Formats: sequence, structure tokens, C-alpha cells
Amino acid sequence: MNKIALTLGIAFIGFVIVLGVSIGSRLDQPTVTMLMGLMCGVGAALPIGLAVGLYFGDRRRRDHESPPQPIVIMSQPPASTSNSVPQLQAPYLSPQPRSFSIIGDEGSKD
Repeated sequence: MNKIALTLGIAFIGFVIVLGVSIGSRLDQPTVTMLMGLMCGVGAALPIGLAVGLYFGDRRRRDHESPPQPIVIMSQPPASTSNSVPQLQAPYLSPQPRSFSIIGDEGSKD
């Protein structure tokens, strides 16, 4: 099984090389130069992008981790048999009526 996988892998790599040479021989020089520049740019950007992605991915994972939540057990309050709300009394009356004086008023003119 291992020899079959190795043989298929080498055959695939050989096919890709032959296909690349066949297509590359038919292209003009500016196109080949542009494709080589593109491959070099991708080859340079790929490791940097992977490193940045791994750094920020690991950082987000640590930020989202939270400590385990404490276990809280809540019991219902005991049922009240008597009315615990105090009864309202008669309305509050002030001991004596208040008198107001208006500033600037000279008194009543009755």
C-alpha cells in the first residue's frame, strides 16, 4: 500500500512538471515574468500570513476562556401564612395649617 501511494505521488508530481513546462513554453516572456513574480509573492506572504493567523488565533482562544462558574443553589423563600405588609393607617394630617406670605404683598385690601 505504501509503495502504491509513493508511486502515485511521484507520477502526479511528474505530470504537474510536464504540464507546467508544456504551458510555460507557449507563453511569452512578460507573462512568464509576471507568473514568476506572483509565485514569489505568494511564497513570501504565505508563511507571514500563517504566523500572524496563528498568533491572533491563539490570542483569541485565550481571551474567550473563562474560569469555571461557581455553583449557586437558590432555595425558594418560605411561604408566609400571615400578611407581612403593614396595614395602612389614616392619612397623615399636619398638626396645624401653614401660612404663606407673598413677598412684595402689602397685605389684603379688604
